Order: sequence, then C-alpha cells, then structure tokens
Amino acid sequence: MSDQRSDRARFQDRVMIVTGAAQGIGRRVAERAAAEGACLVLVDRSDYIHDVVAEISQGGSQVMAVQADLEPGQVLSRQCRRLSTSLGVLIF
Repeated sequence: MSDQRSDRARFQDRVMIVTGAAQGIGRRVAERAAAEGACLVLVDRSDYIHDVVAEISQGGSQVMAVQADLEPGQVLSRQCRRLSTSLGVLIF
C-alpha cells in the first residue's frame, strides 16, 4: 500500500481532461484525479458540470469547466485546440 503523500503527487503538474464529468463514473474519475494532484478540465454537456467544478475546487485543485457536447467530432477537435492554447501541450 502506498503512502498518501505519493498518491497526492501521482498527477502533480499534469493536466487531465475528463469527459462526462458531471455525474457517474466521469465525476468519480475527476474527484479521484483531483485528490491525486491533477489540474482538471472537466467536460460535459450538462449544466451540472459547473457544480462539480465548484465542489472540486473547494479542495484546492485547479479545475476548469467546458460545457460542450462532444458527440460531433469537430467540436472535440476545436475544444482540444483551445485548451492547448490555454494550458500548453496536451499529451494523449
């Protein structure tokens, strides 16, 4: 079992994009990634994404909301270009 300090640093200085982050599995992934030090970009088409961002950021994590429907492929491409401009290099 690893100590809590190393778990907190697992994603330190990393940007993680989580889709479907307003609820369910996506939300749990976002919460866990924040607990492990990630800077998060949470994407969902639901208005609830803003509530999730507010809750996670209360814990001191850097979190950004992108409310978008990623089903059309060009939307995903456009959002990734915008995020890479804002945050730097994105690694997939």
